[in-house]
Amino acid sequence: MSVVVTGYGLCTSLPGTATEILEAAFGGTAAQRAAEGATPVRRVDDAQTLPWVPRRLLRKMDRVSRITTAAVAQGLRHAGLDAPDLVEDTGLVLDTSFGSAGVVSKVVADVLSDDPIISPLLFPNVVANAAAGQAAISFGLRGPSSVLGGLGSLMYALDLLRAGRAERLIVGGFDEMTEVYEHALDATGFPRVVRALGEGAAVVVLETDKAAWQRGADPLAELVEASTASDIEFELDGMSAYAGDGITRALEVVLRGQSLPDLFIGSGWPETLLRHSEEGFVRRSLVSKGAWPKDTTGEMFACSSALNSVLAVSALSGADVGTRPRAVVVTGHDSTRGQSAAALFRAPMRRSA
Repeated sequence: MSVVVTGYGLCTSLPGTATEILEAAFGGTAAQRAAEGATPVRRVDDAQTLPWVPRRLLRKMDRVSRITTAAVAQGLRHAGLDAPDLVEDTGLVLDTSFGSAGVVSKVVADVLSDDPIISPLLFPNVVANAAAGQAAISFGLRGPSSVLGGLGSLMYALDLLRAGRAERLIVGGFDEMTEVYEHALDATGFPRVVRALGEGAAVVVLETDKAAWQRGADPLAELVEASTASDIEFELDGMSAYAGDGITRALEVVLRGQSLPDLFIGSGWPETLLRHSEEGFVRRSLVSKGAWPKDTTGEMFACSSALNSVLAVSALSGADVGTRPRAVVVTGHDSTRGQSAAALFRAPMRRSA
């Protein structure tokens, strides 16, 4: 049994399709470093989410739930999951760095204000898995549902599918950027490292090969392996947050016994230890091409890691990055927890006639 990707979706602060973002990343399009003490913040245009969110549920969702729901909706459509019986059995596994802290901050501010009125519509969104719950309600997803703090969604989803606990899962990550986060990150020194901040959600649709073939879906890629590893001496202080010493262990797991990939999609910022480690891997492995999408998109935390998976699938399914790759390795990094991740995708085996 293998695990295949049959669709993907994204709603990010960098307008454009997965193919356009991928081509910009491999073309070297980079965010410009800001003036001293200022970090540009890019936000998702709310108009991007409206066509994808059921109108009846709009008032009940906070902003990050709308962004996440939009990405999930795109993934379902791209995978051709329109039949109610298929969607009903579909699960949802998402990563996040900040969860619902945005709406929690708003509720706390309302409580402490001179006129403490809390919206009963928005209050349920204070739980960390609210975005996933809202997306599941929107489309009737009744399979396994989990929100993980960090970057474990791909590894966990693989375990669920391989163990037979699910046949189809929507897997990815989400995070939004608020003024509270901006101030907190500024206090910990992130502006010394990060050129731009962003937000969004990105997902891939994973299925067992049997489930995909039974419904006549053509896989876009195969997810071979995924792993996570924590940094040993992590500190939330900007530069050390991107030390990324766990990345070597994560890469060793996903590449054990596998042929070397053609493409590498990384997660380190320039001049950080994580970036040096990833660039060293590319040189040692003789990978033909490497790209670091954060240089283009900005830091989107859990969404950045999920986006790398989407970009890998885009490359394997025909996006123009020069020679069409046979295998792509991606990394992820949660700089709020010191957790690194790696995953290996390869071109799928086609169904025999």
